[in-house]
Parts: sequence; structure tokens; C-alpha cells
Amino acid sequence: MTKSETWLWARLKGRQIKWKFRRQHGIGSYVVDFFCPNLQLAVEVDGISHDRKERALSDKRRDKYLSTLGIKVLRFTSEEILRELDRVVENIYQECERITTAQEHRSPFVGGEVVPYTPTQPILGSAVPWKHSRSRLAGSRQSSLPLTVGSTPFLG
Repeated sequence: MTKSETWLWARLKGRQIKWKFRRQHGIGSYVVDFFCPNLQLAVEVDGISHDRKERALSDKRRDKYLSTLGIKVLRFTSEEILRELDRVVENIYQECERITTAQEHRSPFVGGEVVPYTPTQPILGSAVPWKHSRSRLAGSRQSSLPLTVGSTPFLG
């Protein structure tokens, strides 16, 4: 590891910023400098070699591949890390918070979007989507009520 990678790793390891990061983590045919599996976040440290045109194109291909896997890539130069380590760590922390907030508000059922349920939406052509039939429960304290859709019992 380079000096800048060592400095950054010293701040990321052991959940110091709340999330677990791995060092030199393989993804497909690539190895990312640091990776947070829970957030699908990769952190790359770009040294002097990344300034060359061919290396920049390779980095772009790699970032595109990782993004197709749903992995977000943050890039910092070695110089940034050595001169402004606290700011770099703060940027990583803020991105982790942003991703965590987005994950908490994403529904796994409809393409990741939150779709609120409105009980007044018609189901099977009925104006009232559901109603409980209480006639069988007279005097009973049952917790599960039979469900009817319109006037038809739902036998689910």
C-alpha cells in the first residue's frame, strides 16, 4: 500500500466511521482499494499513474463496470489524502450516510421506489377495497378477522 492508502486505511478500518470497509477487495476482475459491502461503496486512491491518459480510460471502464453492479465509486487523489485527510474521511462519511438514508427509504417491491399504500384504492372493481366480516365474531376476541373483498369472502 502507498502512504496515502495507509493513512486512509488507518481511518476506515475497525468501523471507525460506523461502517465496515475492506482493503484491496476483488470485484470481478478488478481490485478496489477500499470497499464497504453493506453500502456497495468503493473508495479508490488515485496516485501519479492515474494522471496518464491510458490509465484514466482504464479507470473510466472500471467505474462503468462497477456501476453496472450497483457499486458507487468515490475517487480521491493521493495528494488530497496526504494534505486533507480529515476532509476526505468526512466526504466518505457523508456519502455513507447518504446511501444509508436512501436504502432506508427504498422499497424492495417496486424497483426500489417507495410506493405508498392507499386503502381507498379499488381492488377487483370494488369501491371499498376491503371490509371485515364481524358477524362470525360476536362475543369473540379473535385477533384475525375474516377478510372480504366487496361482498365475496377472500379465502386466501
